[in-house]
Amino acid sequence: MSKLHKYVGSYYGKIVKTLKEEGIITKEYGMWKLREDLQDKGIAVYVTGRMRCFYHFYLSWTPKGIEFIKEIINNRTRH
Repeated sequence: MSKLHKYVGSYYGKIVKTLKEEGIITKEYGMWKLREDLQDKGIAVYVTGRMRCFYHFYLSWTPKGIEFIKEIINNRTRH
């Protein structure tokens, strides 16, 4: 999520606020979760990363997902 602003062209806080308001993401147990009906659309994947001696999972947006988010941000900006 934190690198998303580079690709979308908006700042992180606005992206997160918009996606939360649209019901696209929620934060559960410290991890961003994608809305269930969007999980099989190929817009994001869950990635496993290692931090010292433990693993963590995080949401990573695909190129298709980045375009999806750009469209949402642009549509909200126009209204």
